[in-house]
Amino acid sequence: METRAVLDTNVILAAQISESPDSPNREIVGRWRAGEFALLVSEDIVAEYIEKLQFLGKSPGEIVRFIS
Repeated sequence: METRAVLDTNVILAAQISESPDSPNREIVGRWRAGEFALLVSEDIVAEYIEKLQFLGKSPGEIVRFIS
């Protein structure tokens, strides 16, 4: 059975702003990107990710790449 997870918005934000390569938040996002687990999201969660990334000043291109 495939591992699935819902990542809290704060984990995503912390991963985006952390400069530390040892950040646990960056590690979990990296593991998702590496295909170690399936990320479960709803439309509401995606909207919150977008809102928070915009608040952090991420460009539309950065946001689209992340959400994709």
